[in-house]
Amino acid sequence: MVRYYNTRPTKDKVVPLLWHLGIKLIKLLPDLSRYDLIPPSEKKRILDYYRESNRKLCREYLGIDADTWFDETISETDEDWKKEHAFEGNQIVRLSKAVLRLIDNKIKDLDISQNTISKENATNKNILGRYVPNEWQIKEAYTKLQQLAQNLSVDEWIEVVGKSCESPTVLDGFPMPTAPSNEVQVRFVGSYGRYTLREAGKFYKFVLSVFEQMNQTAPSKFLDFGCGWGRFTRLFLREVPEGGLYAADPWPYAINLCRTHFPFACFVQSDYLPPLPFREKYFDVIIAYSVFSHLAEHAAKLWFAELSRILKPGGLFIATTRGPWLLEHIEEIRKGQRKPYNTWQEGLAKFLPDTQKIISDLEAGKFVFVPYPYHKGALPRDIYGEAFIPKTYICAALCKDLKFIDYIADPQRVVQAVFVLQKPLKEAK
Repeated sequence: MVRYYNTRPTKDKVVPLLWHLGIKLIKLLPDLSRYDLIPPSEKKRILDYYRESNRKLCREYLGIDADTWFDETISETDEDWKKEHAFEGNQIVRLSKAVLRLIDNKIKDLDISQNTISKENATNKNILGRYVPNEWQIKEAYTKLQQLAQNLSVDEWIEVVGKSCESPTVLDGFPMPTAPSNEVQVRFVGSYGRYTLREAGKFYKFVLSVFEQMNQTAPSKFLDFGCGWGRFTRLFLREVPEGGLYAADPWPYAINLCRTHFPFACFVQSDYLPPLPFREKYFDVIIAYSVFSHLAEHAAKLWFAELSRILKPGGLFIATTRGPWLLEHIEEIRKGQRKPYNTWQEGLAKFLPDTQKIISDLEAGKFVFVPYPYHKGALPRDIYGEAFIPKTYICAALCKDLKFIDYIADPQRVVQAVFVLQKPLKEAK
């Protein structure tokens, strides 16, 4: 129903309408848990369609290799079902017709709080492509989009993704995934569209260069840790096979944005501290861009241990932290020698303490964390702020279970400082 009604002109009001009808159904039919509103033939069709994916989920998450993991035996016939559930069937037909009438009449007499509809519209205001295109619903959608991406060079792919984050974009007849509004993107990272994807593209290309240098094949399981609105997740669709692209973030608003605009990955809402809902040694590659640039020391240590737990032996952990050049920029802003890059830099220039003291601490190998003097949305102040982690600290305090590979502090190559770690093939006893 959602897929069908999302294609209609009044799609912005469809979601609250379906919630409303769902509540009506529950009141009319209190025993919905019986699963008997679906005729036997439709049950069989659904089970057959999802049979292989259900088996895969069992293998991946439950460790069950059995051919079936639930009772797929359906002995009832459609005729028996019709006799027993005539009342329920008639009610569904009546409600469905009512839905059509309401939508075709632009929902004139909708019995639902207007505040609910207003809230829904406000939440999704200016978000591109709220509906799911038909092309995204086919079984081969991921493979098709990946093939189109691989036909482009890395730079061309970055540019196409950036364009699709500004306005609806079609690549060789296939509609590209959309993105949150420009205002929302700016709220997350200070820029939007092609500009922010070019910046993200530097880190994306750096990760690909690490793959090449270390003879790493395309990761079968890839995690974008701290994904935000998903700008990196969509870039790595070009490399990661279907079923292997994961992303996590503690902010439910961010996860909802990702699921709305990019239905090609598994988005998981985490907490602000470990654990994550993944088994040990699951991922080949974990990236974390601008995550350890914000975490307090105790949180960083906990997350290092947790990400090491879910990384496969030989797997790579590639993350960023604040580069020391940011402190130079802040001093230049304070002296009027440089204009702020964005409102975030302007705010840093106002509240960041003595930059020379921070530089001295970094040279001494200390972890430096400066909490924000205000609440930044839903983020807890004791965990979230501005963090600077020098190479010596990473090697001495954070690499207990991981092998240090590299530390790159070149703003021309990547906007933030980057460190590369690897889980040893043989764990230390």
